[in-house]
Amino acid sequence: MQNVKLVIVGDGAVGKSCLLISYTTNAFPGEYVPTVFDNYCANVMVDGKPINLGLWDTAGQEDYDRLRPLSYPQTDVFVICFDQTRRTSLENVTAKWIPEIRHHCPSTPILLVGNKSDLYDASNPRHVSLEQAKEVAKANKMNGCLTCSALHQTNVREVFDTAIRCVLNGGSFHSRKSKKVKEVILPPELPPQIRAPWINIDTSKLADSSLSLLSTGKFHDVMFTCHDGVQLKAHKIMLAAGSPYFRKLLGVGGVTVPREVILAGNFKGTDSVEDSPDGILQVRLSSAVQSTSFLHALQHIYSGLPDLPKKPDKSLLSDLTYLSELFEIPELKTVCANIINRDEDLNPSIGTWLSDGTYGSNLKKFFYNQPLFSDITFRIGGQSVPAHRCLMSSRSPFMDAMLGGKFVEGGKSVIELSETDYESFLCVLEYVYTEHSPIEDNDSMLIMELANQYGMPRLLTLCELYTSKLIEKKTEDGIENADIDIIGVLLTAQDYNANQLAAFCLHYISQNFQPMKKRKEYQELKGANLTHVEENQWPPLSYMNKLADYEKLVGKNDKCVVM
Repeated sequence: MQNVKLVIVGDGAVGKSCLLISYTTNAFPGEYVPTVFDNYCANVMVDGKPINLGLWDTAGQEDYDRLRPLSYPQTDVFVICFDQTRRTSLENVTAKWIPEIRHHCPSTPILLVGNKSDLYDASNPRHVSLEQAKEVAKANKMNGCLTCSALHQTNVREVFDTAIRCVLNGGSFHSRKSKKVKEVILPPELPPQIRAPWINIDTSKLADSSLSLLSTGKFHDVMFTCHDGVQLKAHKIMLAAGSPYFRKLLGVGGVTVPREVILAGNFKGTDSVEDSPDGILQVRLSSAVQSTSFLHALQHIYSGLPDLPKKPDKSLLSDLTYLSELFEIPELKTVCANIINRDEDLNPSIGTWLSDGTYGSNLKKFFYNQPLFSDITFRIGGQSVPAHRCLMSSRSPFMDAMLGGKFVEGGKSVIELSETDYESFLCVLEYVYTEHSPIEDNDSMLIMELANQYGMPRLLTLCELYTSKLIEKKTEDGIENADIDIIGVLLTAQDYNANQLAAFCLHYISQNFQPMKKRKEYQELKGANLTHVEENQWPPLSYMNKLADYEKLVGKNDKCVVM
């Protein structure tokens, strides 16, 4: 079996690693992590010949210009990648990559490959066509030019088969064997890089907090009374978010039912509806609505699923089916039908879809930063933000304590938040109402600060994940001069109990030690942080010492051949 070493180079983030992973696993990676050096191996057949293909991935950032060429010795074929949606990445093929390869391996075949062909748009002047790329390949006397899509597997195998044929058809493998070499000096072996730690998102507790809100009835503004005397507390915004019926009853969303009709008890399912002096809407339900089944219907409206016993009896399911039609919540009818048909394992997905999607969307549409049914206003930087105590307290322990009477603010209808950023607070507020937040359009560190202060761990983990991706994005083209203070992010993450992000930053700084130590912020590393980075630096100090000796030896002996 013939061994072929293929090294892939190109600018950062042009898709080199994705191309290799797509080729070796037939799957597209879900995350971008800048590569330093990764090796893969694959046994393939090309033109009836078995090939042991060694695949060497490299980092395109200029921070690794010193280390990258150490993967070049004994290379049989190079693949230079560019991004078809970034013309500058093709310009760098001529400006940087051809000179670098020809300097170290002047006779080795080179294949030019355009990645991300699925994103190519012929009408976009910043995009590069195959014909334009072929002109570059021809001008630089390269061995061929192709385009491919790692995402869709288009032309991926053809890229590597073509590269292998460059070797089989009289390329570097044979020419290298025929050379007379007096002495061979190999560089020290670079130790593998440790993968970045995962940042895990906390499981959503939206349904649990909604059920808890229903159970406690805290800050309720609706009181239902059933015919058997059972009273159930509820909240207008939750009812309106989960049921078109209650939007009509409460006059939400432009649905108009004459108020006199409602107050006269002529609204279906009710005997009477009254506005009491304390601001609580008193709703007496008709005899057709049983208290037990109505509680389960409320649970469905609040969380997306009723909290039913393991084996509910048919009469309960029948009552719930009736209530699903009365309250215009067809998903509850589906839940009951699934139980009857022994397909109850389908119900959790219904609950997730409703609580995470429909209900949150309605809460945002009708109530987020809007005065309807609002019972608290936050003043931030001279601007007013209306909100609802029931949601704020159920989603945040800090807000629950502040609004529940444990702080002086508990009795106020307007609360000043003097040291809070307005835009960041709106992001947190949107998360309270929807469990989603526009972190990517705002300052993730300020949002993280509020998430930590308000006791919202899932929002904090979302900020951690986004910030880690921002670091990777900002360092695509280089680390030393990147427009982001990673050490500052580390220190801030440690202040805000963002432990996953802190671990990610420590790993990133350690594994990119050489360019990171050149940044002015490096002096901010102290104590345990500095110790961790120095003890886990990559490449390790022992390797850098061997590299210095190697470079010294090569520099002294010009007659040696570096293979």
